[in-house]
Amino acid sequence: HCSAQLRSVDELRALAVAAELVRHLRERFGRSFWTVRAAGALVQELMHTGTTYAPEALARELGLAAPGAEPLVGALV
Repeated sequence: HCSAQLRSVDELRALAVAAELVRHLRERFGRSFWTVRAAGALVQELMHTGTTYAPEALARELGLAAPGAEPLVGALV
């Protein structure tokens, strides 16, 4: 089944968007963004969309850069 074989690619795309989202939250709400109620409301709103958006569409919706390796590598080092 193709989707099972490509699951790791989907996971990498999601991780790349997550890394970009964390960068965005830090820029918008500060280094301690997890303590800011508005940041929590934004993340909660994103979670309520479930799987409505593909990672690329979600990034576009938020005005983030398209998913790529750079934010993910930056988050790892």
